[in-house]
Amino acid sequence: MSKAKGNWKNATEYAAAYIDLLLLLERGDRNKEIIGVQAAMDVKLASEKYERQLREQELAQARLRTLLLTVALGAISLLALLLFFSYRKVRRVNKELDQTNTALEASNIGLAKAKQQIQMASNKLQQFAFATGHDLKESLRNINSFTQLASIALHDDPSTAQQHLQEATSGSKRMRKMLEDLLHYSNISGNSAVVTSFPVQDALSSVKQQLKNDIVTSMADVHLLTSAVVKADREEIEQLFYNLVHNAAIRSPR
Repeated sequence: MSKAKGNWKNATEYAAAYIDLLLLLERGDRNKEIIGVQAAMDVKLASEKYERQLREQELAQARLRTLLLTVALGAISLLALLLFFSYRKVRRVNKELDQTNTALEASNIGLAKAKQQIQMASNKLQQFAFATGHDLKESLRNINSFTQLASIALHDDPSTAQQHLQEATSGSKRMRKMLEDLLHYSNISGNSAVVTSFPVQDALSSVKQQLKNDIVTSMADVHLLTSAVVKADREEIEQLFYNLVHNAAIRSPR
């Protein structure tokens, strides 16, 4: 009986030891499993941390690229604005330059016209002075001749002397008229020619009256083939007729 109890005790101890062994083995497997899970979690956490760091780096790079892009866009906008204002300024300067060139061309044209007018006036004045000088010499010669004739006929034929004195007086009037015209043309600051409309016959009639004695003496025939109304300076036309009729009269056979 006691031997059976001893065997039971041993069996119980063996069973308890076996159970403890199983529990120990089971606890070791659990520890390994926990260690494996923990290791997997550590790997996962490390991977997530690495991915987060990558995302943060990418985000930082994206922010940097955005900043650089913003700065570049700002610089481009500023450059475009500067180019726009520069373009407007260049256009304004070119416009002002064109206006200046146009004004300069107009001024040059005006100067050229003024120079041409001055040259024409100078030529005209020279021609007029030459013709007037010739007429003045002729008038002086006539005055001298008529004065001498009047002096000779004064005692014998007073009426003839009076006629010669009238001729001399007419010559002096013509000289005065020519001198006045010469002063008028030579006065640069004087008034410009007075242009009016008048019948040419009236101007010729006035000249014929001034040269009445020369026309009668030379037996000349002065008349117009056709009558007309002209628009010009009457004094110039009368001077022209005077020169033509006077030169023709003094060259006519008497």
